[in-house]
Amino acid sequence: MPDWLVQPTWRAYAEALRGSAIIADLSAGTAANSASASRAARLWPGPARSILGWGWLSVRRGVPADRGAAAVEFALVVPVLVLLLLGIVDYGIYFSDSLGARQGMREGARQGVVENLPSGACAGEYAATGTPDELDQLACQTLRNMGVIGGQAFVRIQAADGWAEGEDLLVCAAVDEHALTGYTPLPDGGNLRSVFRMRIEQDEDPHTSVGEARTGAGTAGSTLEPDGGWTPWCS
Repeated sequence: MPDWLVQPTWRAYAEALRGSAIIADLSAGTAANSASASRAARLWPGPARSILGWGWLSVRRGVPADRGAAAVEFALVVPVLVLLLLGIVDYGIYFSDSLGARQGMREGARQGVVENLPSGACAGEYAATGTPDELDQLACQTLRNMGVIGGQAFVRIQAADGWAEGEDLLVCAAVDEHALTGYTPLPDGGNLRSVFRMRIEQDEDPHTSVGEARTGAGTAGSTLEPDGGWTPWCS
């Protein structure tokens, strides 16, 4: 039979059921609910099943006891997830700066040993002592190569045994890392220290034995030494 002929009959059954004892039993939530629903389904299989599906004869069994459980679980889990996310951010910056420092030191050392010394590198956010000489400029260029974003960086370049072919050029880098969020504990208190050596290949021009630079040129009271100084690790 077409649905357009059946639907009015269902509506008539529904109106009749609303005023009957079957509806009263169903809404009361008693043991008669299931029996009444079964009786309605036997009397009117199609309409009753459809009406029940629409929720007109649905049996209310009370409010679920775990309605607020999801909110409580969410409140317990969110702080842990937030701390985990902040830790991922802080450690991502920490390891990025660590890798960047090592790569920048290699590039700076290579420039130094072949006497490819820059000029004008100590400008903007990079600072050196007084009037920067060639090794100071190389230290500033090394800082640029490092690209540190998570703290203040320092570079010291020295030729302890003089600038001569075959002698070591020592490049030391220090980064006083600060957690972006302030809640994540970092290894060694966030103090990155790295040393790189490379033999001098050209000694055509004499150079000073030490060059130093740091980031944060506008930081008041800052020195060219990291926390704890350069010794004994930079030697």
